[in-house]
Amino acid sequence: MDTIPFYRIFAAFPRPNGAKAAVFTPDGRVLSFNMGLRHPSYNPAGKKICGVFEKNGRETIGMTETGSDGITPLFSLSGKTISHTALSPDNQKIAFIATDDATGQSVLRVIMREEFGWFPMPFVKPPAVPAPVCFCTPDTLMFTGADGSLNITLAARRPKTIPVRANATVPAYHAGARLTACVCGGSILITGGFFDEIKAENVTALSFTRDGTTLLFADGNAVYGYDPALKKKTKLFETDEPACFVSEY
Repeated sequence: MDTIPFYRIFAAFPRPNGAKAAVFTPDGRVLSFNMGLRHPSYNPAGKKICGVFEKNGRETIGMTETGSDGITPLFSLSGKTISHTALSPDNQKIAFIATDDATGQSVLRVIMREEFGWFPMPFVKPPAVPAPVCFCTPDTLMFTGADGSLNITLAARRPKTIPVRANATVPAYHAGARLTACVCGGSILITGGFFDEIKAENVTALSFTRDGTTLLFADGNAVYGYDPALKKKTKLFETDEPACFVSEY
């Protein structure tokens, strides 16, 4: 099995009461831990993990660090199910999908760090489906809209939502390389000055490495790296189950 020698990979696996997480190292070691958060998101720059847990009977967004036993509650909602968190590149915003327990309708929401805590941006509520979300910049996001199209929106007082691609989900973006990836049908599509397509039937997570040279993705019970410049796909390691999140650690 080939490996990328200088990447450590953070991966999370879904559990009812919080994801199981592990850091896979190039020398074959696996550092596992339970973090108590569902639908996690990780920012390698800040080493922070955000996700969802239940506190006092309400869905709550919390934050922790790898290996930590403590979770800091940030924001709660009543009558809603929270899923698919995404932490902004500057660690100042968290996006997520909120699904109304009564109607079943979902919207994209964003909370922002302010002086005395985390508060919602009330103008950002476009219709969405419960699917992965990603930040492109600290103020722009990609998400799957209620019609199944991949959209980009501005997290601002006057948000504007623009469709990017029909019937697409699981977005990933790298600002420095200006690369976008998403899942469309049975393929991963990569765009940004060129077009590339990777056949993959069961993709559950995507992210670019920090330098933007490799796309990491979970497909079935394995995690792969893909180098667009070389058009080379490498199996990095196998897992016991599909990962719900992968990122360079």
